[in-house]
Amino acid sequence: MAVFLVGVPFLETHTRLELRQPVSPLAGPQLLFEASDERFSYRASSINIQPDSLLHRAIMAEQPANLSMAQEAAQAADRAVQKIDITYQRMAEAGPLVSLLRIDRVSRSDGSSDIIYATTLVDRVSGQAIALEDLFLEDPSINGRVDGLLCEALTSLKRVRIGNRAERFDCRKFKDISVFDGPPIALLPSETPNLIGGMRFYFGKGRAGPPREGQYIVTLPQALFHHMLKPEYRGLFEGNPIQPA
Repeated sequence: MAVFLVGVPFLETHTRLELRQPVSPLAGPQLLFEASDERFSYRASSINIQPDSLLHRAIMAEQPANLSMAQEAAQAADRAVQKIDITYQRMAEAGPLVSLLRIDRVSRSDGSSDIIYATTLVDRVSGQAIALEDLFLEDPSINGRVDGLLCEALTSLKRVRIGNRAERFDCRKFKDISVFDGPPIALLPSETPNLIGGMRFYFGKGRAGPPREGQYIVTLPQALFHHMLKPEYRGLFEGNPIQPA
């Protein structure tokens, strides 16, 4: 089982992960794993992941390694970690595609905290993690065109947050502002059941501007990039994106 690394899809090295068992919506987070002592606590929960499914078992299998890493961080002399709360969420699924999101909420002894995101896109037919770019046409211009959409959406969010200063923002100065080589990306469900309505990008503090601006979460509706998808995947993308249950 893969050890979690920031910016690297979790479960990436777990081969032939099958996601064939139907998942019914579950009411709120379901506790997976919990451990604590007088100085430190670790908790893992899931959202919309069926208990005892193969996906559930794969996530449970990585918990001992996660806890061990968390315990090592908790013993650090400086800015020791006091609490780690991890949530795994099935975000969207359509046809063979299943999008998973992991959120780590980390609290430290000096009062600081972080939210860290990781995502995985799985092809349930092959059971393998796949790259987002595999869904898009093999066209040298695609990268720049999709990155342009992301930059425009991010700049719009910045206008709301920082006003006119956003007009001077240059996406080219930030290597993470890239659809295929940038932040963690999750697919979002559509208002039409069992289809995908868009993509969501998770920029941590300092990844898309000065750290003082905080994190940015950017959504691209599928209508903006639908024509850039490979024909075999276009039928899985339709309608407007919605917030997953």
